[in-house]
Amino acid sequence: ATSATDKIIVYTSGYADQSGNDDACISFYVSNNSDGIYSEAIHSGLNGQGNGSNTGTASQLAGTFVLTVTSAGTKTIAFNTACCYSLSSVSAHSMRLTAIVIGN
Repeated sequence: ATSATDKIIVYTSGYADQSGNDDACISFYVSNNSDGIYSEAIHSGLNGQGNGSNTGTASQLAGTFVLTVTSAGTKTIAFNTACCYSLSSVSAHSMRLTAIVIGN
């Protein structure tokens, strides 16, 4: 980022393996760890099926996020995932992050 008014657009893609999970729902978001700024969370997958049928397969981790900055300089962008219900960590697969800095 070259200015404190810049925005960082982050595109994500990938999936979390939810095979055998009857509540296959993942929350994911990105963060500007350098400035302590977090995006909104997106929830992906089945939402509260909970009937024990174990039909979950995968939750898509594709989204577009806008992050702000508080100062110019190099930024560390992180991708974060968690199960919607237990909040336990979940591994992402085939992940791609594309970050574009937009200056004002």
